[in-house]
Amino acid sequence: MIRVLLLTFALIISSFIHQMEAPQSDECENTQHPFGPGELLRYKLYYNWTALWITAGTAEFTIKNESINNQNLWHISCIGRSASAFNKIYRVADKYETYIEPLSGQPLEFERHVDEGGYTIDQHLKMDPLNESVWIDYQKRRGVMEKEDVIQSFPRCTQDLLSAIYYARGLDFNNKKAGDKFYLDVFIDGEIYNTALVFLGRENIRWNGKKYRCIKLSPQLISGDYFQEEDELFVYATDDENKVPLILESKLSFGKVKAYLHHYEGLKTSIQPL
Repeated sequence: MIRVLLLTFALIISSFIHQMEAPQSDECENTQHPFGPGELLRYKLYYNWTALWITAGTAEFTIKNESINNQNLWHISCIGRSASAFNKIYRVADKYETYIEPLSGQPLEFERHVDEGGYTIDQHLKMDPLNESVWIDYQKRRGVMEKEDVIQSFPRCTQDLLSAIYYARGLDFNNKKAGDKFYLDVFIDGEIYNTALVFLGRENIRWNGKKYRCIKLSPQLISGDYFQEEDELFVYATDDENKVPLILESKLSFGKVKAYLHHYEGLKTSIQPL
């Protein structure tokens, strides 16, 4: 379930990166990052099947400076864990990592290790922006090798699951109107998916006992292993320079899921209530 939430974060927050038109030569460039090394976002995850909400786990996102081959990169990681009480039902230990070039937000390396109730996924990618390709070092599912030492196409502006979330936060929504649709190519399990998102406008929401002005978004989901056609997902991100997701709500075929921002550090600007 935490894997679904992390995918939800990526699909929702990243789907509005660029419009349907073909990107211009500099469209992928994004120098106005509202985040940086030192930022930490921690979410509490809740699951509901009937009338009872259960604390399901946490998801923690961090950014650090790291030098690789004399190149300064931002190392972004997300660690998802199930709550101790939830472990008896479904134990989760997930880790996602991406290394991005700070100026463009282009991912250069991605690693993913998922263990959910014994269901495992392990993946390591290295991107080559100059040649618009990605080297799949390995991709395993349940310990079985699916791909190894394979090179595939990775067009400009394509993002991995984690880099997409951060790249999208630097975009300007000031001139967008409710109903506008946006698109993004995201690389998931060796495939490139084109996801779409509907911008639903702005809404005042209550978080941590106070009201905040937020951007409301709803994605067009990829049916299959993760989502069904009738599933609905919404995200509320601060309508400020941070664009931090405060609340994520989903109604899925197997129940309801919510994620709330529980703790944060190192934001460039403070989150201000109304």
